[in-house]
Amino acid sequence: MSTGQIMRMAAARIINLESRTVDVEALFKNPFDLCLSRISYEDARNVELVEYVLAAAEKVGNRQFELAAELLRLCDCLSSPAGNPVQRVAHYFSRALREKIARGTGMLTAGEEKNRQQPGDFQNGAVQALYEKIPFCQVAHLAVTQVVLEHVSHAKRIHVIDLRIRNGMQWIPLMQALASSQCDRHVEILKITAVGTTAGPTTRRDIEDTGRRLTSFAKAMNLMFEFKVVMVSVISDVQDDMFDLDPREATAVYSEFYLRKLVGTGGPASDQMDKLMATIRAIGPRVMVVVEAEANHNSSNYARRFVDALFHYGALFDCIGECMVEPNDSGRVELESRVLAGWIRNIVAAEGEERKIRSVTMDVWRTLLARFGLGEAKMSALVLYQVGWVLGRFSCGRFCKVDINGKSIVIGWKGTPIVSISAWKFSRPRKQNGDDRN
Repeated sequence: MSTGQIMRMAAARIINLESRTVDVEALFKNPFDLCLSRISYEDARNVELVEYVLAAAEKVGNRQFELAAELLRLCDCLSSPAGNPVQRVAHYFSRALREKIARGTGMLTAGEEKNRQQPGDFQNGAVQALYEKIPFCQVAHLAVTQVVLEHVSHAKRIHVIDLRIRNGMQWIPLMQALASSQCDRHVEILKITAVGTTAGPTTRRDIEDTGRRLTSFAKAMNLMFEFKVVMVSVISDVQDDMFDLDPREATAVYSEFYLRKLVGTGGPASDQMDKLMATIRAIGPRVMVVVEAEANHNSSNYARRFVDALFHYGALFDCIGECMVEPNDSGRVELESRVLAGWIRNIVAAEGEERKIRSVTMDVWRTLLARFGLGEAKMSALVLYQVGWVLGRFSCGRFCKVDINGKSIVIGWKGTPIVSISAWKFSRPRKQNGDDRN
């Protein structure tokens, strides 16, 4: 059974989705009942483990911390960071619940709380492992390349503003595409401006290192290239005059797993997003491309948020298990223990301003971004072809499904939506002369 099937079976057995009540006593009486007797012993144990995790979350949500702690002790007997995908994801959710209990009971010291406020972020090793072995990143990056190319067609000068560049691997396909079409497009220069915040996990030095790598690659491709860093205290401090905009440029803005940090409690945009979108509108890009988790991790109902997160990350851990088959894969260990564990902890244990991972679904993004005058741009047939072609290169790609949500793309894993790729245009963008063909 897949991780998703196991979680659905566990949820169906103990959770009433309307009342959010959990039959905890039933967990102790006979976990291996008639239903579980029809599946393998390992799957039955995994279902039992998920039941304990869900029951513990329900008790935490009701501030019944002692009962939750008892259930988490049972989780510890069955979960492991080195086990199968269900055991691994349960381990990290259990650990996050323990932190939630420590916060609720005042057992977490001020120093520990300060150290745990920032969710995990990609490190270079984890990014490389993720990119090479898991299809979602390569699919997204090739799709983004095609979307940008289509919206800056015939432009001689192209300027990409990246709100969170990390190691910049997403721009390699764009550079390759531009370099291979030089004789047709006559591209004079590609500019990339990377935006960073001093409070974020990526330092200016990290971004400058990325710029040097991209510059070296562009030189090898014989592509004129310019890289600039814009550092601000918080993203709302960004102003359009920081980007050295040239009226001859065709500009695109890119956001990868960043806007979710700017969503307010319950879904409305925060003040930071309001100010950022005002600046982007002043810049007037041809297109803004957004890659985000297709999930609802921003519910004010703790049980709802927990269940949605458990299913989403359960699918991710299942994907990692299929794509990174080596049990001691260092990339997998780094990705799960440093990045995904940090995201899980932030969703499960943090509240208020500390909670940064506030993923919402495409339906919410559509409503939210419309407030800023952004309309969805349709993905072309070529973008969809590129997505299918990349998935076909992965042996595990057969477990991925591509759906169209409105005008955007949603890619799922074994029936669970994982990531969305969308393109947005302002109704009245700043006039640009980037398509000057003289």
